[in-house]
Amino acid sequence: SQWDLKASTNGCTVATIGDAKATATNITNKKGSTSDSKKKAPAAAITTPATATSDGKKDILDDDLPFYKRLHQQAAYNIGTIRGLGIDLYTFTFFWEVLTLIVTIFVYPELAGRNTGSIIQAITDNLLPGPLLAILLIFVLFMVIDRILYTYSSQNAPAANHLKWLFVLFLTLVYCGCYIYWLNAICAKPPLGGPFVMAMKSVYLLLGAVQVFFGYPLYRNHDPFTKRTGIFETMWTIMLAIPFLWDLRMYLDWCFTRTSLIFEDYLKVEGVHLEVYTRYCRAEQQAARKGTNQGLQRRILTAGIWFIVIMIIIFFPLMYFSGFNPRLSDNPVTNVAVKIDFEGFGSLYSTTKYVGPRSTEGAQRVAIRQMYPSLDLNDYFYDRLYQFIETEKCSGDVWGISPQGIESILNADVGGFNLNMEIAITRTNSVASDLLISKIHRINLDVENGQRLQDLVRYSLDLPFNATLADSPPPPARFGGVYDPFLRNSPTDVKAFSESSDFADYPIDCELNLNIVQTNISGTSQFVRSWCMGCRSLFMGGNFPESSSYVAPDKNCLLNFEGCEGFDYTNPTSNSSLSRPTNVSGIYFSVSSDQVPDRLSVIPADAGIIALYTTFVLALASVIRGRLTGAIHRVVLEEVQDPQSLAIYVQYIWMSRGGGRPDRGYDLILEEQLYLEMLDLLRSPEELLRKTKKRQEAYNDYGVRVDLEPMPRW
Repeated sequence: SQWDLKASTNGCTVATIGDAKATATNITNKKGSTSDSKKKAPAAAITTPATATSDGKKDILDDDLPFYKRLHQQAAYNIGTIRGLGIDLYTFTFFWEVLTLIVTIFVYPELAGRNTGSIIQAITDNLLPGPLLAILLIFVLFMVIDRILYTYSSQNAPAANHLKWLFVLFLTLVYCGCYIYWLNAICAKPPLGGPFVMAMKSVYLLLGAVQVFFGYPLYRNHDPFTKRTGIFETMWTIMLAIPFLWDLRMYLDWCFTRTSLIFEDYLKVEGVHLEVYTRYCRAEQQAARKGTNQGLQRRILTAGIWFIVIMIIIFFPLMYFSGFNPRLSDNPVTNVAVKIDFEGFGSLYSTTKYVGPRSTEGAQRVAIRQMYPSLDLNDYFYDRLYQFIETEKCSGDVWGISPQGIESILNADVGGFNLNMEIAITRTNSVASDLLISKIHRINLDVENGQRLQDLVRYSLDLPFNATLADSPPPPARFGGVYDPFLRNSPTDVKAFSESSDFADYPIDCELNLNIVQTNISGTSQFVRSWCMGCRSLFMGGNFPESSSYVAPDKNCLLNFEGCEGFDYTNPTSNSSLSRPTNVSGIYFSVSSDQVPDRLSVIPADAGIIALYTTFVLALASVIRGRLTGAIHRVVLEEVQDPQSLAIYVQYIWMSRGGGRPDRGYDLILEEQLYLEMLDLLRSPEELLRKTKKRQEAYNDYGVRVDLEPMPRW
C-alpha cells in the first residue's frame, strides 16, 4: 500500500495508510519529501505541560520567589524538559554497569574482608558465597529497571524522565549508605576494591544524571549495534552469542512496548530486522567486480583460522591429558592408612603413615631395581616419582574389646575366621573424586592359623594371672599372599603392580601377633593389648640396605652389585634358602607415581578426556555445524539483492508505535496493517523477488558491483 508522510517530530517521520493501489516500491521514491519534512521540523525543546507556559522560562523560574522554591522549580524544569532531541546514553550506561558487575565479582573477597580465597576458587569448589549471589541479583534487578525505563520512554518520555530521576536518587542513597556501612565494618585500612567499585558506581550515577538533564529521546535507537556495519557486526554477533541476553531483552521489551502484535509476531519483526541487517553486512563483503578471485589472504583469514580453531578444539583434550602438557606436576602420596578388621569381632589393627612429598632416592631404589628386575622391565621407575612408605608394626589403637567379645572369639569355629585389610591412600594432585583410593583385601585363615589366633587371645587373658607364661608366648598367626607392596599411582587410580602388568606378582607373607604391655598407673598394674602386623621385608636384612644397622648376606650385592648369585627375589615359589627374605618389618609400600596435569580454572575439577569430549567438544561441534549447514533453507530471505523494502517495513512498524509523546504520534492500526503486508510479501517468493530484485542485478553490464541504498539508521 501507499504511505503518505503525514508529520515530522524531531527528525523522525510518522507514516499513515494511503492509497492501497501502490506498492512498497513507492516508499523509496519519497525519500526526498522525507528529507524536506525533516528540514521543516522545529528544534524547540519539548516540555511537560506542568512546567511549560506561554511566557517562557521567566514565568517558570521567578526570581522573586524564595531560594528553596526557585531551586524546586529549577529541578522540576530540568527533569520535565527534553532539551533538543534528547540524548540516548543507555548503551554506554548498560555496558558500564556490566563492567562494574564483573569487577565486583572479582573483588568480592576484599569487600567481604577476606584476605584469602578468590571467586575462581569458589566456582571450582562449587560453593558461591551467599552475599555475593544477593549482590548479583540486586545488580541485575537494577539493570532490568533501567531497561524498563528506557523502553517506556518511547511511550512517555517526560514520565520516564521523572521515574529515571527518582531511580537515580534512590540508587545514590543506597550506594552511599552501603559504602559508609562498609567503611565502618572494616576495622583495618580499607582495601582498594571497595573505593574502586564505588568510583565505578559514581560514574554510573553521573551518566544517569546527564540522562535526566537532557531527557530521553522521543524516538530511541532500537538496536545500537545495527546502525552500521563493520566492527558493529562483530559486537552484534557477540551479543547474540551471550546465552539468554537477547531472549531476556525480547521478553522485557514486549512487556513494556506499546504494540498491537502478539509476542510471536513481535519476534517475527525482530527476525526480519536481523536478516536485513545481515544482508547489508554481506553486501559490503561482496567483490567489487564480477568473477573476482577470492584472494589467498581472505581465504586464510576466513576459513584457515576456523580450520585451526577446530583442530585445536579436537586435540586440546588429548594434549592436555598427555605428556606433552608443559603444566605436568608430581602426584605424590601424602599418607597411607591401614586398618584390619576381625570379621564379626571388630577392629584389630589400625595405623596411619604421613609421607613427605619428595622422591625416595639412593641405595634403596637402586637395590630394588637390582633385585626385582621385572619392575624395571615394565617402566616402573621410568620418569616417575618413587616413594617408599613403611608403617609402624604395632597398631596405634589399643585393642578395646569387651569380655563378651573375647568369649565369642574363644567359642568360635577356628576354621571360619576371616580378616578384612583396608588400605586407604591419599594423593596430592589427582582430581577431587580420586584423591582418596581405598583397597580392601580379604584374608581367609586356615584352621591352623585360626587356632593360633585363638591361642593368642587366650594367652592375653591368662597372662595377668600367670607371669610365667611370658616366657613362652604362642606363635603368631601367619597368612600368605596378603597384599602386593609394589603400587602404581596413576592419575585416576592406585593399582598393585601385579594388576597392571603381565609379570609375576609379588604378594608377601605377613603375620599377626598380639602385643601385651604391662603398665603401672597410680600404683595399679594394668595390661594393655594391641595387635602388631609384620610382613616379609624387601631384602634379607630389612628394607633399607644403606642403613648402618643392616646386616645380611645380600648387603654386598645390594650396595656393590657383587656376589649376587643365588638371590632370586622375583620367584616366589623358589625353595632356595637365599631366594626369599625372612626379616619381618611393618607394612610397607613401594609407590611409583605418574605425573598429572595442573588443573586449569576453566576446566572442572572432575573432568577427564571422555567428559571433555562429550560436553565441551561436542557442544562446540554442534554450534559450528549449525553455522555451516542449513543455509539452503534460509536462502529466500537471506539472499535478497536489495533489502531496502523489508528494511522500510520494519522501520515504519517501529515508528507506528509512536514516540515519547503520550498523547499522539502512534497508530497501532497502522502497525498491524504494515505487519500483515510484510507477512504477505514474505509468503510470496515471486513478489519478494520482484520487490527486492534478482541477485543477477548485483552487477551492472560492465561487471561492476551495484551499491545498495544506504542502510536505515535503526
